[in-house]
Amino acid sequence: MTTLKERMAATAKPKLVPVEVDGWGTVHIAVLTVAEIDAIGSDTTASSIAKNFGRFICNEDGTRMFDVSNPADLKLLESQPFPLVQRLLKDINRINGISIEGEAEAKKA
Repeated sequence: MTTLKERMAATAKPKLVPVEVDGWGTVHIAVLTVAEIDAIGSDTTASSIAKNFGRFICNEDGTRMFDVSNPADLKLLESQPFPLVQRLLKDINRINGISIEGEAEAKKA
C-alpha cells in the first residue's frame, strides 16, 4: 500500500492536453500545478495576458515552448491576434478547471 506522499508524487507531473486552434494546428496545453497558478495570479505586468497564455503551451514531451522572461518570446506572444489567444485561453481555463465548465474536465486530469 502506498502512502499519500507517494500517490501525490505520482501526480506531480500533470498530463498534456492537445487542442486544435485554427491557424496554429495542434497546441499542447499543460495542466498547471498550484505553484504555476499562484504565479499567474500574482502577475500584474503590462504583458500579463501574453505571459499567462505562453506559460501553458508545450511541445509533445511537455517542455514549455516559450520562456515568458525572454523578450523575443514575449514579443511573439504579444503579437498574436486576440481571437486566437482568446480561443486558446478558453481551452486553458476548461482544461485547468478555472471556469465552472472546466471543473469536470479538470477532474479527468
